[in-house]
Amino acid sequence: MDIRYKSIGENENNKISCLSHIRRKFLESRDNDRENSEKALGIIDKIYRLERFFRKQKFHPDKIREYRIRYVVPIFHKFKNWLEKSISNPKILDETLIGKAISYAYREFKALTLIFDDGFFKADNNAAERAMRPCKLGRLCCTLHNLPYVGIIFMLA
Repeated sequence: MDIRYKSIGENENNKISCLSHIRRKFLESRDNDRENSEKALGIIDKIYRLERFFRKQKFHPDKIREYRIRYVVPIFHKFKNWLEKSISNPKILDETLIGKAISYAYREFKALTLIFDDGFFKADNNAAERAMRPCKLGRLCCTLHNLPYVGIIFMLA
């Protein structure tokens, strides 16, 4: 799942990627290539530590944006450089779990950097997914029990 938003005066939606989905791919690839997985997870954990600090301090979104640009952008640059170096590494095959994790992170990288547009945006969308889960499960249960009219009500909710 991704989050989309419209900037004022724009006609297209901007997709914001989820850092936890990227992190999950690297967690899954640890058995395949521990060294590279741990490198990526270390960088991601630094980002999460800063994000937790910003939220814990209850900074205003403008202040969060300012601090992200000052402290998180350099980590993102390091992560992007590492991803580019890893993609061009012939020892990391695309078919392996680590290769898939690196490719996924690289593909989603630009959409992930949109968190720098506004301090209100979160680096991951876990809270939004958790909030939507009951509706999704309710809709699924109704269709599984052959109650399509209730499923339609859930879809409209």
